[in-house]
Amino acid sequence: MDKAIEKQIQQELDGFHLPRFRDIPDVGLLLEQTMRLVDSYLNPLDDMHLTSSMISNYVKHGIIARPVKKMYGREQIADLVIIAITKTVLPLDDIKRILEIKRSDYEADAIYDYFCEECERTIQKLGTHEEDRPPVHNDSAGLKEMFVLILTTAAHKIYLEKHIRAMLPQE
Repeated sequence: MDKAIEKQIQQELDGFHLPRFRDIPDVGLLLEQTMRLVDSYLNPLDDMHLTSSMISNYVKHGIIARPVKKMYGREQIADLVIIAITKTVLPLDDIKRILEIKRSDYEADAIYDYFCEECERTIQKLGTHEEDRPPVHNDSAGLKEMFVLILTTAAHKIYLEKHIRAMLPQE
């Protein structure tokens, strides 16, 4: 990849940080406030946005808990952060099962904080391991590099889906 592009991407992602569970407001937020808050957390990741209709749909399908008196709390906001990121690689049915396991087997704060730490570590690590990628020669447009990234992503998605099918109980 062009060094200038690589540097620009790295600068955009350097310092990416998700709020830890204790840093998420627990005062109860209305739907629009919740949507804006989650979007502000995910803003550096470009196209990871939630709409109010998406959030309402997640509630309708039991993916996140219903708001209490139209107010969303800390755990629902944390779940929305997880959903916004994982929906880029998983269908909602799998995300729902993962969140059900999270709720039944883990403390909400500890597992959410782990998710945040791993997300940040993985994003930071991705741009710094160019030596792990196959060499790309004579590619002024960068298409070969994009293919490498696409195929790396696809391979990880395939492995993840197989892992989910093997580990999660199917309905």
